[in-house]
Amino acid sequence: MSDTTLQVRRWRDLVTLHEALEEATGQWRATCRFAATHVADPSGFRPSPVCVLSPLGDAVARLAEGVGAAETAVVEDWERLAAGLERVAVDLGGADARSALASRTLLETVLGWVA
Repeated sequence: MSDTTLQVRRWRDLVTLHEALEEATGQWRATCRFAATHVADPSGFRPSPVCVLSPLGDAVARLAEGVGAAETAVVEDWERLAAGLERVAVDLGGADARSALASRTLLETVLGWVA
């Protein structure tokens, strides 16, 4: 089994994974907001019209666009992953219910056990 293979050994693993994904999404958004606000702020490179650093302001503004695009792309990917986890949880719940019903039916039919 590779390091990229997800193993869900307990029902709680799906819930915990979803919670961790939500926490990571929040951290990613906060990091991107900080970068866009403080790191990619071009205003410091434009204190006056004759500032020799003003061309860097344009580059920093493009950096802010890149940060915004990265935030959007990662969050969209993580939202798709979270939606997939929800579908898996529903499917596993259905399989678990069918398995429980089959086990009960087997016990009742073959062994004559009644709960």
